[in-house]
Amino acid sequence: MANASALAPSPVLKCRSEERAASMPDVPRFNDPEYYRRRAEEARVLAEQTTDQTAKKLMLWIADDYEELAARAAKRSIDEAKES
Repeated sequence: MANASALAPSPVLKCRSEERAASMPDVPRFNDPEYYRRRAEEARVLAEQTTDQTAKKLMLWIADDYEELAARAAKRSIDEAKES
């Protein structure tokens, strides 16, 4: 069994992640389903434009994942509205 320190991210990776997050101008709202729906549509457009069948399949898979994220975000928004 590996010890806990072996499973912890390295300081270098953590630093890079923080730098990347800080450089992102508009982090999407976690509960904004429209953001994810727009991203799904962008992925579908890219899938339509490519002739590479593997890339097309992957882009459609990504679009489906974004639709799932949109549904989950919508559910979270509804649940939060019920609680308040």
